[in-house]
Amino acid sequence: MSTEKATYKRLTFLPDEDDQQILQRAEQTVESGDFSSFNDLCKAALQSFLVPAESTSAAEQSRLAQFARIGERLDELLTNQQQLQAQMQRQSDELLAALASGREQETEAQVEQETSAPNLPTEEIMNRLARYLEEF
Repeated sequence: MSTEKATYKRLTFLPDEDDQQILQRAEQTVESGDFSSFNDLCKAALQSFLVPAESTSAAEQSRLAQFARIGERLDELLTNQQQLQAQMQRQSDELLAALASGREQETEAQVEQETSAPNLPTEEIMNRLARYLEEF
């Protein structure tokens, strides 16, 4: 148990309209159960009014941390996108090279087929050559 004494401060509401409206709202808030007592309500109000910089600064730090994480994630995604684009470009180049090479091979095969001797059976070739040998 603490040996320090509690500090008591008194709050006075005047009979004017503004003070009475504040008092009514305070009583309604306590009755609604948002705060367990008028004392807790006053402390919370004073805290939010007098120390907003600390709570705002903590909230701002939290937001800044979130933005930093989002920025890092965006950087990762951008790097991944660039890597994928480079990979797709390499694969596209390889595919085009393979297609071009395949066309060259097809063209070479066609030229070779067109310029090669006709595929005649051996016996027919021998008969043709025999005629020339007889004339000789």
